[in-house]
Amino acid sequence: MPYVKGESAVSILRQSGKEEMKAEIPVLSYTEKTPALREEYATLDYYELVHFIPVSLWKEIKGQIGGSEEDTYLCMLGRENVTSEDLDALQGQVDSLIAGNYKTESENRIQEAEAIITVGYLLKTSYVEVGTFLAEAPFIPIMLFMLAIWGIVAFAYYLGWRNIRKINLAEVLRDDTMM
Repeated sequence: MPYVKGESAVSILRQSGKEEMKAEIPVLSYTEKTPALREEYATLDYYELVHFIPVSLWKEIKGQIGGSEEDTYLCMLGRENVTSEDLDALQGQVDSLIAGNYKTESENRIQEAEAIITVGYLLKTSYVEVGTFLAEAPFIPIMLFMLAIWGIVAFAYYLGWRNIRKINLAEVLRDDTMM
């Protein structure tokens, strides 16, 4: 929000379609860079604003703007050099605290980063989940296409070998012309 200047910058959150449901949020800092998060920020609308607010502020304003029961994301940052077992334990603790009251979906990004390299990179850039990809992946057409490519390359090598075996290579190398 480069246009926000001054000490008393305030952002107003409103629920879409209900202009009377709004809350004012103080803007303490801002950046022009998109956060280095995996969520789909600034993919549909490059001028999209993302607010990161503390839980205490959210508890104060969630009744004012309504719609707080839909799509709430929690991002838990772990310490560096954490083991997979520690991450699994942390995920289990969070699930046990939240799962009774809410429908939850959790992901462990560190373990995801360690999986299938090329597919993982492509899935990360396209925001497609691994389960969705594997359910819809066209493995048979891909294998047939790869076999067709290998067949065409093998056929081209065969044609080249067939032409070369008919000529004397020593004669061709002495003379610059090819028959």
